[in-house]
Order: sequence, then C-alpha cells, then structure tokens
Amino acid sequence: MTKAGLNVVIVEEGQLKTSRDFKQREPEAYASLYQEGAGRKTKDKGITILQGRSVGGTTTVNWTSSFRTPSETLAFWRDRFGVTDLTDDTLAPYFQQAERRLNVSTWLTPPNENNELLRRGAAQLGIPAAAILRNVKGCWNLGSCGMGCPTNAKQSMLLTTVPTALGLGATLVVNTRATRLNIQNGRVTSVSAEPRQKLPSLICAIAQTV
Repeated sequence: MTKAGLNVVIVEEGQLKTSRDFKQREPEAYASLYQEGAGRKTKDKGITILQGRSVGGTTTVNWTSSFRTPSETLAFWRDRFGVTDLTDDTLAPYFQQAERRLNVSTWLTPPNENNELLRRGAAQLGIPAAAILRNVKGCWNLGSCGMGCPTNAKQSMLLTTVPTALGLGATLVVNTRATRLNIQNGRVTSVSAEPRQKLPSLICAIAQTV
C-alpha cells in the first residue's frame, strides 16, 4: 500500500520489540509478545490461540513454517465468497514474490529423531513427506522461535515488511488497540482506537483507503 502511494497507519496493540529484547525467557516472552499472555483460547476453551501482540504480530513469535495457501482452501473461498480470482495460477507470482522477500527455503538442518521417525513412518505408508519450508536467513537453530528471534534470522514482518513500509512513509502507532472501523457510504473512513492505558479514546484518520 505504501508502494502504491497511500498514506498508511499501522496500529499495534503491543509494543515495538527488537532482537535485543528477546531473552529466551518464557514468562517474559509470553507476557510481552502474546495476546493474553499466551492464554487466549476459543470460546469453549478447547483450543489455545497463540496470537502475537507486538510489532510484527504473530510472525514475530511463530515457528517460521511457510506454506502457500492450499488449493482446497482457495477453492472453498471461491465457492463460499465468490472471489473467483483466487486460484493457484493467479496467486503464484505473488506467492513467489513473498517467498523471495522472506527468504523462504527448505530447512537444511537434519531432523531430530522424533521427526525422523515420522519421516520413516510416512515413507513406509507411502505418504509424501519433505522438509518444512521456513522464512529464515542464517538460522542458529536455537529452538526458541516462539519467544522471538534473538539473532534476526527469522524473516518476520518485524524485520522485513514493517521497516520497508516505514521507510516509504507509513506511520506506526504502538500500545494502541483498534476498537472500531467507522464506515460511511460503504467505505471505511477512520478507525477508532484507544491506548492500552486507560486514556481518552483516539481517532486515527485514514487519509486514503482501498
């Protein structure tokens, strides 16, 4: 959107963290990088939702597994929502662009015995299996991706897309919760937001929308 010349405001409920802040301490990481301290769950409490809450969102704390949207999912979206352009062929160049930008490639580290056992079992059952594609560059294989990458190997939005957007003029607002999209004549004209501290509500006007 910034490359298209739009005025962009990025609103993030959490804080701006960098690799210096990622100390690989679980209590500290969960409290500062996840929604509800990594305790967010579905309504029936059956599934934990590990949703990020910091600049870069969940890409800051995910485990870097990188997959293209499955064909079956695209087909469901076409049938359910009428978005007929969402096909493997039309999206392929955009997937390729993202994969280049995020350095998505095969994980070259040999699997541990747990995963090697899965690979051997899949082979015996005739199930295709391959190494996971990951968005990393120079990964140290510390095994603590979920607490933020202290070496900047993870090519998250914190390290890639957000800095690019800011360099092109986007504005970043942190520690601010978006609460409502205000719509006039079928178009979003502004977003209502409030600081995480209990201060008067803010209105962040969006200069242009698409």
